[in-house]
Amino acid sequence: MFFAGLVFIRSFAPVGFGRALGSNLFGAPVGGRLELLSLVLVAALLYLASYLTLRVREPAGKIWSQDQA
Repeated sequence: MFFAGLVFIRSFAPVGFGRALGSNLFGAPVGGRLELLSLVLVAALLYLASYLTLRVREPAGKIWSQDQA
């Protein structure tokens, strides 16, 4: 992927769009990481909501009984 980006940049170098193209190529991985971070945060929030919901539904003494040990 890195070398393909270098070839792509070199092909546009004579035209003079280097700065805009460089910003675009820099922004793509940053955007991808932000998208991944948002996905991880949403998944973590859903797991937390599930944990809290299950915790509320169980009576206080029934979370871990002696029979399960």
